Amino acid sequence: MAIKAVLWDVDGTLVDTEPLHLAKFAGVAKNNGITLSEDELEAMRGVADKSVWKYLKASKGLKISLDDFYDECYDYYMAHPEEIVPREGAKEAFNHFASKEIPQAAVSSGIRIAVDHSLSQSGVDDQMLFSLSADDVGETKPHPLPYMSGKAVMCYGLDWDNDATDPADFVAVEDSPAGVMAAKLAGMTTIFWPQHAGKTSKYADYTVETPAELMELVKSLTSGAAKPDLKTEEKRDPPPKPYRPKW
Repeated sequence: MAIKAVLWDVDGTLVDTEPLHLAKFAGVAKNNGITLSEDELEAMRGVADKSVWKYLKASKGLKISLDDFYDECYDYYMAHPEEIVPREGAKEAFNHFASKEIPQAAVSSGIRIAVDHSLSQSGVDDQMLFSLSADDVGETKPHPLPYMSGKAVMCYGLDWDNDATDPADFVAVEDSPAGVMAAKLAGMTTIFWPQHAGKTSKYADYTVETPAELMELVKSLTSGAAKPDLKTEEKRDPPPKPYRPKW
């Protein structure tokens, strides 16, 4: 396949924050008199804050508003900055795509402030053409709109015809089933790189479990592939980083 662009999930994929996010949900729930089981927390892996708030409100009787929930989640998240570290192997894979002049961006279901903070710890934020957060898009994963929007913004920034650009030429790298589902429903080629071995997703085109497997796959996908034509025609300037489109 000829890869036209790569869209990265952030939390759990570029940076190792999934344990922190699950601890955040457990902590905020506990502060509001709610105890979450291990199964409930596992089901929240890769799920957006808004979706967790809806679940807690409907099933657990959570009383606080969505804005207050966001505030409590953010306070917990920012109180543990030492737990946000680059995920081993992500930067190397990103740099390999970059060496092939393949444009890359981030698509997250996290809130903007948290996404920006996570990207600042990733080691690749200065090479991202743009990033999308839950604040930029009306839906969160597993809805396909975040990835559909990512494709549209990429095409706009590089002056590609969005309608004529095959979404299957976009590769999405994800660590959660919800994210893989979102990307596949948007028509993209999906790489599932779960945090824990043995996880599967019917929406994954490729599944890797280690940094070495990820790099091997990335090299295989890019070997002999023609580089995208980004220089022979006049292109629009890429959107500023971080890009916050008005949807």
